[in-house]
Amino acid sequence: MNNYQILIEYKGTNFFGWQHQNNKRTVQGEIQNALKKINNNREIKIIGSGRTDTGVHAIAQSASFEIEKEWNQNKLKMAINGNLSNDVRIFDCKKKSKTFHARFSAKKRKYIYKCFPGKSVINRDLVWEISDKIELDILNDCSQYLNGKIDFTTFSKNNPEIKNRFCNICSCQWINNYPFYIFEIEADRFLHHQVRILVGTMIKVAENIISKNYFIDLLNNRIANPKIFKAPSNGLYLKKVTY
Repeated sequence: MNNYQILIEYKGTNFFGWQHQNNKRTVQGEIQNALKKINNNREIKIIGSGRTDTGVHAIAQSASFEIEKEWNQNKLKMAINGNLSNDVRIFDCKKKSKTFHARFSAKKRKYIYKCFPGKSVINRDLVWEISDKIELDILNDCSQYLNGKIDFTTFSKNNPEIKNRFCNICSCQWINNYPFYIFEIEADRFLHHQVRILVGTMIKVAENIISKNYFIDLLNNRIANPKIFKAPSNGLYLKKVTY
């Protein structure tokens, strides 16, 4: 068997997330259907570096799969793209060693979250529209407390099966990339809804709905029934996976 890695760009608006679901349109399902068409109608399972939720986008999702036929990398990319819709695209394809695994070989993942201060007709499906009164300095004042190895239990969806809630944040910051406010964060791993809850809660600090001290308390302590806020999915992008 030949092992390939593909890098994928997709607009998540019309997908029910990454993971295959019966009778629902997903990114994994779409690509697997395309691979089936070029593999003599035989199914191929692809493995993603991680799952993205409904409405979440990817600038460079990474996935791997095994296929019996040895392909020229560029021809394989073109063959897959020829069977995909216009909201998902393979932009790179590489043959890898048999030990490469898109999820378990990954060292770091980087996400960005795009906010639009005000209203935007053009960008509405791709950003979170926030108040144009929010100050970037307040957001960065919160984000400075996120670096390092932290227990993000409070800032993630509860899942009793996950015992380790620590993530090592390598870097994070808010950037003014006019007309957007962009939150960029890179870590060894992420928990379910973690980035969206972090963004939503920091925005509420900037809106003076909760205090910065309360935000810090949430990071340092497991608080029962915490007052947290989850940003919508449409502003979140998987930007990069590092191996």
